[in-house]
Amino acid sequence: MHPISDSSLSAEQSFADGLEQTFVRERAIETWLKQSRSAQLGLLMASLLISAMLWSHAEPRWSLLWIGLVMVVMVLRLRFTERVIRLPGRLSVPRRIGLLLLVQGSLLALPLLAFEQFSVIERATVSIMLIVIATASVVTTSGFQAVFLAFAAPMLVPLAVVWVLHPPGDDSALASWGLAAL
Repeated sequence: MHPISDSSLSAEQSFADGLEQTFVRERAIETWLKQSRSAQLGLLMASLLISAMLWSHAEPRWSLLWIGLVMVVMVLRLRFTERVIRLPGRLSVPRRIGLLLLVQGSLLALPLLAFEQFSVIERATVSIMLIVIATASVVTTSGFQAVFLAFAAPMLVPLAVVWVLHPPGDDSALASWGLAAL
């Protein structure tokens, strides 16, 4: 083959690969935006249950403040997320999504500050809800590991820490470390 044709084929392949990557990224972002809207209802239901548990163990104003903040973030995500993601900016779209999810994931983990006051059943309930929320986010963040970690890590790392710091009533260190490892 002639050297010119090899380089032109290579340039065409690079261009095609770039188009394919752009298409895949755009589809992933569209999927995230679509599923992000529908996921807010599930997050609201879980948050209301956590807020009810928090209400019985902390000052009611903290429970109301937390659920109020959760609702504000949810409403803002429903109303403005697409605009924020679509606007041109210095940060890449995955980073902007990651920052939004970092805020929401951190907010969802705040009730863990009252973990010590929860009963074992309430601890398990909160744990299951946070783990399910993080696990479900795999679907909406597929292909963007950093985005998934921005959402899940602020919930799961503190969850593991509180299980180690506040073991179940039988003081089983092995069980606490096992739960934290999950």
